[in-house]
Amino acid sequence: MKRDPFEERWGCFRDLMEQLLRDPERARWQDEVVWYPATDAMETEDAFLVRLDLSGIRREDLELELNDTTIWVRGLRRDRSPAGPKRYHSMEIPQGPFLRAIQ
Repeated sequence: MKRDPFEERWGCFRDLMEQLLRDPERARWQDEVVWYPATDAMETEDAFLVRLDLSGIRREDLELELNDTTIWVRGLRRDRSPAGPKRYHSMEIPQGPFLRAIQ
């Protein structure tokens, strides 16, 4: 299923604004953030579920924090491409530091 580019950009902007307005101390994180993982948050009859698209990220590069009503997910997707010269034909998978706040 193709994702709506506007909704994806809006989600990133919304996360940034929530972060800055709710917890100014976390604004320092924003200096490092390169991308925001796609996120699903849903409620069932007996649970609240959160699913993030974090393929290729090692557990040791992932940080989770629960603060009042917010789940903070922060981490790093490392470049795992082979060393040496490359000629890319497509680059769509973001790498580097990421952050997501789920209310």
